Amino acid sequence: MAQLESFANLSKLQEDLCKKNFCVGQDLAISAYARASGLTVKTSYKQKGVEGKDATTLGSTYFMYKNKNFSVKQELSSTSLVKSSLEYTPESKSNLKGKAEFESQNEHQKISLSLESIHDRCRCKATVVNDLTSKLNVVFGHNNLGGGFDVLFDPSQKRFTTYNAAFWYFKDNYRTVIKHESLSKNSYSLGNLIATFYSSKRKDILLGGSIKYSHFDKNLFIELAGQKKLDDKTLVKAKLNQCGYLWLALRSKISEKVTVVTGAKLNMFIKTSPFEYGIRIKFNQ
Repeated sequence: MAQLESFANLSKLQEDLCKKNFCVGQDLAISAYARASGLTVKTSYKQKGVEGKDATTLGSTYFMYKNKNFSVKQELSSTSLVKSSLEYTPESKSNLKGKAEFESQNEHQKISLSLESIHDRCRCKATVVNDLTSKLNVVFGHNNLGGGFDVLFDPSQKRFTTYNAAFWYFKDNYRTVIKHESLSKNSYSLGNLIATFYSSKRKDILLGGSIKYSHFDKNLFIELAGQKKLDDKTLVKAKLNQCGYLWLALRSKISEKVTVVTGAKLNMFIKTSPFEYGIRIKFNQ
């Protein structure tokens, strides 16, 4: 039996392969990470230049303390966003996980309480928010095959405003997931249909991608990505979509404490398309 993932993480490996390290759309990003005795601190800074306008900047910092039974996390952002969370797992009930979350930005505040139950063949999570909306997601499976659903009920509308579903197949070094992603909160209608795959058959090569069909505007979106590990310190990535846009990334570990990621984006069919680039520097403890 493959490891039973949460509903949100069913396609995480595929999504990370298609998103991480492609640091275009920003002139410079710097992040620092440190960890000691259960305490983790991470801070990041991004700068993006727009022609004819002042450069925009974004910074964030989070602190997290974690031990065997509980974790506390505090996140601060230059956008005035503040996030706090407390997670607890009883020592006598290791299959249960409770979590309280607080989020504040400007005058908007959100408080949520959740309880998750994890078993070999079923994983369930129920969440209640301070506006009385309630969320339930369930993942189930047997012999590498399974399904799941994710729904949100809004009592003010007396209806489900989120209604997602998925079927998955995980085996050894291969994964595929087919999802329905709802879009309309006012009526029950077909949203996005997404099929993703991930393969790690060779230790140094990862392959993955997604095909998304939007029922609303009848469009098809395709992404294919690959990653090649050149050695213990260097890896290269590439991603191509249906419009001919090609993303390239190079991740190099300069030293034990410094990693540099460079990215580029271009269109192989449209010569007048702008060339985009980016660089990210990471400092580790």
